[in-house]
Amino acid sequence: MTPPALTPVSPATSPLAFPRHRFGRQWLALGLGLLLLGAEIGFDQLTSRRRIENEATSRLENHSLIAAEEMERRLRSISVVLDKLRDTAPRQLTQPDGKAVITREMETLAQALEGIRTLAVFDASGTALVSNQPELPGKNFSQREYFKAFLTNPKAETLYLSEPFVTTLGAYTIIVGRMISGPQGEFAGLVTATLDSESMRTMLASIHAGPDATLSVAHGKGKILILFPEQNNVPRVSRSMSLVLFSVGTWIAPSRPA
Repeated sequence: MTPPALTPVSPATSPLAFPRHRFGRQWLALGLGLLLLGAEIGFDQLTSRRRIENEATSRLENHSLIAAEEMERRLRSISVVLDKLRDTAPRQLTQPDGKAVITREMETLAQALEGIRTLAVFDASGTALVSNQPELPGKNFSQREYFKAFLTNPKAETLYLSEPFVTTLGAYTIIVGRMISGPQGEFAGLVTATLDSESMRTMLASIHAGPDATLSVAHGKGKILILFPEQNNVPRVSRSMSLVLFSVGTWIAPSRPA
């Protein structure tokens, strides 16, 4: 008996065949779904990153405010001390034991006043007359930029803050000073305080936010006084990687007439 002939069935008419247009729509739907999922994941990551950055910035700003307030408190205390010294030093220096008395007073003040290394009194020529640092009296500092600043713009009511520099004693720091006025209001000398950079570094360490944060105290012209944590081969110029906590320059502070 001859078997019946088989009729060929085309793929398009086979009951197992999957319609191509339906297959294409499902792939399109899958692609769109994956695209939307990827967009949502990316948006979540971006939102999370911005939130973390905003929180970190907020913490640094709070720390910055704390440090700035502390620096201002110190400067006001220094200003009061310099006012007292410029009022009493010229008169005391005319006494036989005046230098010894002022020296002892400066030694006591430097120990009691937070953040101070050196106190000194200079005459109009730039010669140090008396200081708590015995190496300074008798030396002339008229070529120093901070002394030239007094000569260029002498104002008895202004508290002057120098740019960071290396002192005669080898400290990289800032000088804070007030002008001594003569009988006619002329420039007759100055009284200065040298800031203790290590004391300020300790302050920055106490508010340091973590290993990814770099804090700095910089002069208003961009010169860095302190960078915490310290980094090798970093120029002493304020850069975007650093949060400038307090920019210093010439600062008007309440003062009694000289």
